[in-house]
This record gives sequence, structure tokens and C-alpha cells, in this order.
Amino acid sequence: MFNFFIRTVTALALTGLAAPALAAPSLQERLANPPANAFEHGTLQVLRAVETSLQSRYEYGLGDSFSRTPVIRLPLPGGPNPSPKQVAPDTLSHIIDTLLRDLNAARATLATASPEPFNMPLADIWLDSNMNGTQDRGESVVELLGESLMGRRAMRVFSSDNVVFNPPTIRFDEADHAWLTAYTHMISGALNTYRAYDPAPVMADLAEARAALQNVPELPEYYDLDAIRAKLETLRPQYKEAQDKAAETSSEQRAAFDALNQLREDIKKVEASDAADKDARLLMLTKEQSLLEKTRDIALEKFRVANTLQNTLRAEIRSLEQQLPETRRRGFDPGEFSTQIDTVYILLTALAQQPDPARIKTAVAHWRHMIAQNRIFWAQVEEETDNENEWIPNSRQTSALPFEVTPDMVETWQTILAEGEALLDGTLLVPHPLLPEGHGLSLKLFIEDPSPLELVGTVHGRSLYRYVVKGPTMSGINWSRFARLTGGNAGGFALWFN
Repeated sequence: MFNFFIRTVTALALTGLAAPALAAPSLQERLANPPANAFEHGTLQVLRAVETSLQSRYEYGLGDSFSRTPVIRLPLPGGPNPSPKQVAPDTLSHIIDTLLRDLNAARATLATASPEPFNMPLADIWLDSNMNGTQDRGESVVELLGESLMGRRAMRVFSSDNVVFNPPTIRFDEADHAWLTAYTHMISGALNTYRAYDPAPVMADLAEARAALQNVPELPEYYDLDAIRAKLETLRPQYKEAQDKAAETSSEQRAAFDALNQLREDIKKVEASDAADKDARLLMLTKEQSLLEKTRDIALEKFRVANTLQNTLRAEIRSLEQQLPETRRRGFDPGEFSTQIDTVYILLTALAQQPDPARIKTAVAHWRHMIAQNRIFWAQVEEETDNENEWIPNSRQTSALPFEVTPDMVETWQTILAEGEALLDGTLLVPHPLLPEGHGLSLKLFIEDPSPLELVGTVHGRSLYRYVVKGPTMSGINWSRFARLTGGNAGGFALWFN
């Protein structure tokens, strides 16, 4: 249960595409003697923070992805740990808190940076997700982080342009320092939002309740199981015989229809001919048609009787099987669906908890820093005059990646960021389809006094009325424009642009 929930509440997925690079030092080895350039040092710390979260997942055997929790969502190349530690209700919370701590440390290092530009050959960077000290297939930084930063469509472009197999060298400069700082704030904001509605108590309660099911009262058997099994021993051969008969009569029926259809075609050909014996041939064929129609009707009736008997016996057998302990749930595998059901229950119940206001405010602070750093990034990018292995270029530069960035994209993205900031400020409202026209939800009021988000009240809107304000609501027009400018890959470019 916990394994699946953690997979479903945290992150992205990507399959391994390339062979590993050779002899490149690990992040841990690089950080044992960190570079003098604090910008490069902080960048390696961010990557190491991601690597540590991957290793924690491997340690607990959490499978191929964290799923949808707002973290950098990554695969575990090679699959889960065959001998994992026991997962507890608060395992994910501990992993997230560790990632938050590591990102804070990386930001502290970045804050001391000049920053001085540096070159990073992406082919030399890999994340040791399974902690074996060797770069395995799928552990390259492009494979592991590519989809998280750029989206799934970008990875298809990477594959077609050979970026996965021959990653470029990126020159990270002053603008990219602001970009990376913004990205750490984005992730930290998302993680704090998750922790504000921490599902660990819900998961612990569910585990305790499920364990208690082992001690519930047990009733004596109600049905005569021996009689049922004896009856089934009689019915099953009858059902097999009925199946065979139904198949036989079905073949007879098809043969009768085929013969009749062929005869009708022959009649049409004779009717269209000018043969001297046309009338005699038509009379003979008509008589034959009458006989075939009778044969068809007999075959249809035989099939109907056989099929009815087969269906009746099948229904009776299934009804009897439902009374036997070993076959009562045949056709439904509780193990197959219970994990999904558990996940939905945990998620909705966690959201219905009173959130931690401090975590909400911390998340918002991170998002404000993200927006501020993102603006610094774009302003500095626009001033650049060089054109050397750019990460995100201005309109006069070329990216080391196979993507073009246009002025319209940048302008629209800045508008989207401004709308996001307006939502945080409360000068723009979140639309809700069931509120009266001209009304919206103030995110600012929610941040000041956050409440549970129970499903029915949130969907209806009633439980959110305390946050309702009259005023302008955010529209999707700028996002639609961004999608058009990025060729339908708005999500991928949004992740890249941060």
C-alpha cells in the first residue's frame, strides 16, 4: 500500500535509452573535493540532492517512479531494490524533508557565488541511483533529468537529435545561476505544499485499521459447501458439452448463411442474363433457396437452444462458485485494485486535513523567490552577447539543446509569471466554475488562513466561500498562446523555463 502511494504521490517517468559513459567520477566523488567555483559547487550540490532522493527510494524499494508528488520525478534505472527496507507511513515525508534540507544547503552555496561561468560536459554527469558506485544504463543526467526539466516531447527530440547518446557541454553563466536558484525554490515550494497536507497520519491510521482486520469476528459457514462442490462437479461437464454444442451449431449456422448468400448471388446473375433457359434455372434456384432458408432457420434454432443452455449453465456455475470461499471473488483481484483505491483514499483524506499554515507560507515564499529569480534570469539572458553552449538562449543565441527560443515565447512566459504573482498577491482570482459570475477565489486569503480541501465542498465550492471575492479571474489565454508558440509543448517549455 505505502509503496504504491509513494509512487503515486511523487514524480515523472523515463525509460533508459543510452549506454552509460565510462569512468566519469560520481557526484559524491566530485563533492569530496568541491570545485573552487561556488556556482559549480552549488550546481553539483543540487544534483547530489536529487541523487540522494533517488537513492532513498532505491533503499526502500519504491519502484520505477515517485509518480506525481511535486518533486523532480524520475525513474529508478534497473528497477527496485530486491532487498529493500520496510516502508513506513512517514518514509516519504522523511525523504522530502531530506531533499528540502539538501536544497537549502545548495542554495546557501549558490548565494556565495560570484557567479563565475563554468563548463559542464553533460556526458560526465550521472546519478548513482542504486548506490553501487558504477554508472549503469539509464543513470546519465540527460536520461534522468531530461524529461523532468523539458518534458516528454523533448526527450523524443533528444533521441532523434542524438542528444541522449552524445550529450552536449553546457556553459553555465551568470544568468543560469539565477535560473538554478529559481528552480530550487520551485521544487522547495512544491515539497512544502505536499508536507502541509502530510498524508503520513492518514497512512498510519489506514495501516492500523487494516491490521485490525486480522482480528475481526468470524461467522460459521452459512452454505452447504460439500453440496455446492458436488453440484459443480455435475454442472461443469454439462457446461463443457453445451459449449461444444454451441460452437458446432454456430458453425452450421454460418455455413447455412454462406450457402444462402451464395445462392442469392447466383439468382442475381441468372436474372441479369439473356440465357434461353433463364426461367427454368430461376425456378430451380428459387426452390433451392426455399430449402436453404429452412436449413438456415433450423440451424438458427439449434444455435439459440444450445447458446441458451450454455449461458444458463454458466450463470448457475458462477452463482454457485460465489458461495465457495476459494472462488467467491473470482473475476475481481483485490490486490490489483486496492492499491489504487488506497491511493485515492489517502490523497483525498490528506487534503481534507487541516493543513500546516507555516508550510503553506513557506511554500509561497519559495514561489515568490522563484518568480524574482526567474525575472533576474531573463533580464540577464537578454543582455548576453556571447553564444557559447547556451543553456537557455536569447533570440540572438543558439541553445546547445535542439530547441529555439523566440522573443514571443519569453514575453508570453513573463506574462504567465506575472499572472502567477498576481494570484499570490490576490489581485487576480482563481476561477471556480460553480461560483456566480464575476466571483473568484482569492489565493491570498487562502494563504493567510488555509483550510482543508475536502472533495465535495471543494468541487461544489461551498467550503471555499470564505475565500470568494468579486473581481477579475485568471484566464487561460496566455497559456494557450504559449502552447501555440512552443508547438504544443507548453508543459515542456514551462519546466525548462522554470
